[in-house]
Amino acid sequence: MFGLANIIKPLCIEDFLMEYAGNNAVFIPGETNKFENLYEWGDVNHIVNNSRPSFESVRLVYEKQTLPNQELANIGGWLERGATLVINHTQHIDPINEQFAEALANDVNASVNINCYVSFPTKQGFDCHYDTHDVFVINTAGIKSWKVFHPTRKFPLDRDPASDKKLLPLAEDAKPYLECTLTPGDVLYIPRGHWHYAISEEACIHLTVSHSNRSCVDYLVWLINEMRKNDEFLREDFPLYRVESLLGDRPDDELKEHLEKFRQHLTEFLKRDSFLESILHWVQFENPIRRKYQLPELAEISQNPITPETRFYIAPNQKLIPRHDPNTGRIEIISRGGLILFERVPKSMIELILDSKTPFCGKDLQQLDSDVSWENIQSMLHRLYQSGLTMRA
Repeated sequence: MFGLANIIKPLCIEDFLMEYAGNNAVFIPGETNKFENLYEWGDVNHIVNNSRPSFESVRLVYEKQTLPNQELANIGGWLERGATLVINHTQHIDPINEQFAEALANDVNASVNINCYVSFPTKQGFDCHYDTHDVFVINTAGIKSWKVFHPTRKFPLDRDPASDKKLLPLAEDAKPYLECTLTPGDVLYIPRGHWHYAISEEACIHLTVSHSNRSCVDYLVWLINEMRKNDEFLREDFPLYRVESLLGDRPDDELKEHLEKFRQHLTEFLKRDSFLESILHWVQFENPIRRKYQLPELAEISQNPITPETRFYIAPNQKLIPRHDPNTGRIEIISRGGLILFERVPKSMIELILDSKTPFCGKDLQQLDSDVSWENIQSMLHRLYQSGLTMRA
């Protein structure tokens, strides 16, 4: 059930990307047990019965308003009246949800969040609204009916002001372009900006699995923050003292000259061969993966050092991109959320590590280049392990 292909099955990825992704909602029927053990009544009961009253991830929503945390003590009464129980960020509190989110994030190259909604058929829990992220609605228990409407503003962003929704509201007489009823195992994909709402027909659990796709706006914000570190021109003042053109229609040659330099500066950067590479770096850094710690091995590595027979494998759902500089011999490994640099490691060794479909060990690397000392290989394996990019087999 992990990964994009399994979520949208029996719809194939090519059809999904061509017909629906970012453009149209789609209902995908599934077998009843398709998402078995993902998040069911037992998981909800565990959170409700064992979390502290002030646990911020759990809240009750009634008539579109979040209730004070102390009302969780009266959860039965509120649910009977039609409140919705919301459990936020389930990927941080449930290991199966975490695996689910990490696998999808690896496929869509964007961070994934999962919220759980528990509702009963008394009231509509939320107004018709749109989100600024794409959503896979996964039904794990009960029955819920959904209506999806065309967007009034395409491709909204997280940083858009709340007033934008008021400027382009959904018309009162708008007709949904998709109506469907979800039962356990079914999926509804809703692109960002598409208005929607749902009504439960019986006690129901659904997960909203959301991912925020990146736009040119997001990239430009990141790019400027990166460029200003070492680019003096971008940090230089605009020549705004006594700008004649601000006093009327008179031209201001100094300001025009600076703006022309600015335009050429950005144009030259966008034409660089490294432009695409900078985007790949950005995607990796913006899609970090939570590190998996191995105790007690991690804390005992100095007492039990790595031997040539110690076996490793690439951490699950990690995506590693190597970059080799033939002039210096330096190798960068760009990971989901970070970067690690090696100065004197043969390219063949890095390729073996990254291409390994099965666990590998130092002895495998020694056979590639006998001129590299065991101490250097051991140091490389130690850094990869300490960085969380590899795990002990």
